[in-house]
Amino acid sequence: MNAAKASTLEKTRLVAGLKDEIEHLVCLVDELFVLAKLDFEGITLCREIFQLGELSSDMVQTFQLATGEPQVRLCVDAGAGLPRVSADLGLIERVFENLIGNALRHTAAASR
Repeated sequence: MNAAKASTLEKTRLVAGLKDEIEHLVCLVDELFVLAKLDFEGITLCREIFQLGELSSDMVQTFQLATGEPQVRLCVDAGAGLPRVSADLGLIERVFENLIGNALRHTAAASR
C-alpha cells in the first residue's frame, strides 16, 4: 500500500494492527524473561497450598469482566472435590492468564 495514497481509515487500521502486534511482542518478551528466570538455577519457588478450582474460578470471573463482550462466556467445570495443590501461586496465575488471554484473542466474538 502506498502511504501517500492511503485513506485516513486505512492508516488508522494499519496503526491499530501495528499496535496489536507490538503488544503481542511485549507479551512474548515478558514470557521469555519468565522462562529465563525459571531456567536460572538460583530461583526459589514461593510454594503455597491453595485450591486450584477456586483459583480457576476467580481467574475466569476476572477475565469475564474484562472482556466486556456479552456474547463471550467463560466458565469453569472443575468438578467437586479437587485436591489442594502446593505450587507457586503467582506462576500458576500467570499460566491461567496466558491460556485465557490467548483463548480470548483467538475467539471471533472477542476479536471484533
